[in-house]
Amino acid sequence: MKSTLAYIVLCAAAVVLQVSVFSPWAWNGIAADLVLLMVVAIGLARGGTYAVVCGFGAGLLLDLVPPSTDETGRWAMAMIVVALLASAIQPTSRRSMVATAAVCSFVGTSLYALIGVVLGDHLPSFGSMLGAILLGVLWDSAVAALLMPRIVRLFTRLQPHRV
Repeated sequence: MKSTLAYIVLCAAAVVLQVSVFSPWAWNGIAADLVLLMVVAIGLARGGTYAVVCGFGAGLLLDLVPPSTDETGRWAMAMIVVALLASAIQPTSRRSMVATAAVCSFVGTSLYALIGVVLGDHLPSFGSMLGAILLGVLWDSAVAALLMPRIVRLFTRLQPHRV
């Protein structure tokens, strides 16, 4: 119970930090996705069950928090896929954790953009969309290199066995 509350608090804190702290550092409107990295860390440390629930909740919160103007549920759907992908991978080193975060970032942001295209968002050129996705992956990889091992270790200490 205590660990579940900790996951909820940390995911909510990630949403607040992403919207308030990381947004001003955005380059061309793209900043590090701290919520996605938190979901990846939960998937790596705890497994799919916790990660999917936290991913859905954090993604939905991210969809609802201002300044979001997109359809509600886009980030929630993308975070569920990210959670499942992260929980299927068992990294063995710090480098593989960062690589996992980069792959999950690419899949998550690509899925978010694809859902937008399907729902009728203004379709940018393929090159600009790919550039934005790759810039997001670079941001996420840089932040993951600094934070991911520490966050995974914290989650493993909260409750050591995977579900």
